[in-house]
Amino acid sequence: MKAIWKNIVLAGIGLALLLVMGVLFVEHPAWAQHLLRKADSGDTAFTYQGRLTHDGVPVTGTCNARFSLYDAEIGGHQLGSTQTSTISPHEGLFTTRLDFGSTPFDGSARWLDIAVNCAGGSSWVDLGRTPITAAPYALYALKAAKTEGYANVVTVAKAGGDYTSIQAAINALPNESELCRNPMLVWVAPGTYTERVTLKPCMTLEGAGRGLTIIKSGGTSMVTQATLMVSYQTTIRSLTILNQGEASYAVGVSAVGTPHIMYPPVILEDVKIGVSNVLTGSVAAIGIDVKDDSLTLKDVAVEAFSNDANAIGVTTSDGTVSGDRLSVEVNSEQGNAKGIEAPSFSYVNLFESSIVAQSWQDGSKATALALTDASLYATHVYVLSSGTGLHAIAQNGGGGIDLKDSTVSSSGDAIHANGAEMAQLDIRESKLDSNSGQSLLLDGNQIYAKMRMTELNGGAGSITLQNGAHLTCLDVHNQGFQPVTCP
Repeated sequence: MKAIWKNIVLAGIGLALLLVMGVLFVEHPAWAQHLLRKADSGDTAFTYQGRLTHDGVPVTGTCNARFSLYDAEIGGHQLGSTQTSTISPHEGLFTTRLDFGSTPFDGSARWLDIAVNCAGGSSWVDLGRTPITAAPYALYALKAAKTEGYANVVTVAKAGGDYTSIQAAINALPNESELCRNPMLVWVAPGTYTERVTLKPCMTLEGAGRGLTIIKSGGTSMVTQATLMVSYQTTIRSLTILNQGEASYAVGVSAVGTPHIMYPPVILEDVKIGVSNVLTGSVAAIGIDVKDDSLTLKDVAVEAFSNDANAIGVTTSDGTVSGDRLSVEVNSEQGNAKGIEAPSFSYVNLFESSIVAQSWQDGSKATALALTDASLYATHVYVLSSGTGLHAIAQNGGGGIDLKDSTVSSSGDAIHANGAEMAQLDIRESKLDSNSGQSLLLDGNQIYAKMRMTELNGGAGSITLQNGAHLTCLDVHNQGFQPVTCP
């Protein structure tokens, strides 16, 4: 009998954001303003309505139904206990009461796994998982929850929101001067939105969570044409940004502007950025491209992959990038791989971050941190590279490295500093580890380094000074080094 029910189809009414309130229907949208105050009333049950068909014919009769809640469409984890009830579809339509508790419903995407055993059947038939999506009234309730600090909240959803397109919602926002006086939030429900998005100044773009709200686009011929193009004083959080391009450039986020002392930096928080470019002869796959701008990255993960093009996690020119729990991983089959690239008097600040760069066919083409006349301030940072861990070049009187409580591990040189102009390195309480290169290679009479309470591998040979480079202070855990008095 199981085969008879293979073509059963069930369509549920999506109410994910309303479930936590234990309410299905409301008489008027304005009532949603009051639902949040009822969220802790103790009533976590909700009514679920669906339609059951067999071979396209609505089912009428009695069935046993089994409902399980999951946090993913495939695999994932079950949330709450399995609910079993007897349903009596009439012309396919049925209603049942379910209660998974309030904990699973935090605004994240959820899927309901449903199985039935109808009259005349000998076994359960699994109908698969159906998404519990945001219904219109639920989105009104969400808007009420998020109004604090914003002049208005606009919702984007596949159904039931103010808009179905992110860019359409942004285009409808007020002009720059109005937005900066009265900031607005564009909230995007779970789903994949295939579009290229350009933000307006002073706005916030927020998704339902990393991996739940996804914005994706393809590559282009211009490096400034990214999936997401930010403007000044903008905030982006709780979403995933993808660019899977077969073009000259595949760029996830582009930040091009002129920083002003009155403007705070652009903020990305709880964001995943994934880019890939497998076109032969393409130029680059870039996670974040920053020019003349300032970015703060909190709990951001960047992944970049290319075939024969350059793979770059974050690149900044004349800009500032601050990473707090930033994760960058770049991989290139044949091209150059750079975790963070900072030329032209840029500033990079990292805290509790991880930077990994690998080039598979030629490991020497990978550099985790590539700095030219740029300054790096890093604490509790892990750096791993199949080539050079950190390469600092001083060409025009710039450049400085302040590395503390960090580990740099590489197949080639762990730290390589060179140039004809001034570069200062201050390395404290860190570990430099190299398989086949130098733990510390200094090249140039304007290169100065202090090493205090630092661990090096390989004995005395793991430090090389060339062309007048200066080691002004040496205090190393390892044996075999002649100490130089540290101030």
